[in-house]
Amino acid sequence: MVENPSDDPEDHLKTMSFGDHLEELRSRVFRSLMVVIGFGIVAFF
Repeated sequence: MVENPSDDPEDHLKTMSFGDHLEELRSRVFRSLMVVIGFGIVAFF
């Protein structure tokens, strides 16, 4: 039998507002940019 996904007691922890999504995207883009710059510096020298 398949459970109803809305019955999950931690369902509210899985949902994010639009602002939360933008903040998560910003932090991941920034972290990725720092990694690319770091590897670029290491590769240059």
